[in-house]
Amino acid sequence: TDHFGTVPFQILDLNLRTRAWRLTDGVLGRSAPHGTVYDSERQLLFIGTGDPGYLMAYDLVSGAVTNIRRLAQKGLQHARFGDGGWLYLGECVWSALERYHPGTGAWENFGELDAANHASYYAYTVGADSEYAYVGIGQMPWYLAVVHLASGQITLHWKADQDTGGTVHEGI
Repeated sequence: TDHFGTVPFQILDLNLRTRAWRLTDGVLGRSAPHGTVYDSERQLLFIGTGDPGYLMAYDLVSGAVTNIRRLAQKGLQHARFGDGGWLYLGECVWSALERYHPGTGAWENFGELDAANHASYYAYTVGADSEYAYVGIGQMPWYLAVVHLASGQITLHWKADQDTGGTVHEGI
């Protein structure tokens, strides 16, 4: 039976050294392993869900779960920390970008990255610095959305190139 959206998924936390374990309820929706990010400073595991989409934090020390917020889109596709402590959230089904600051609780929604093209389904990969977020979006073809964080202005690159295998990776 499909219970997604009506019961929480569960987290099995297993310490391989001590063999200690705990089973904890998460939040509603399907857990999104490609939208999971570890925050070593706070000992938190941020987990996004899909259908419905939420962002939650799992405290690795206490085992507590905090439901941070419902996402603007159907689900979390990719998450990554950027400069300044912000957690960037690439979402689907209409290639959206939001960001959350765990230290302050601030939340920003940059909306759909290509609102004119509802064929742009996924925000597959995200990278960010202090001025811009870079998001690989689409679904056959793929292209790049660059978001100026201060103004929210979105610029699309290589949309007409019909790339069938692109992605964005953050590097030095």
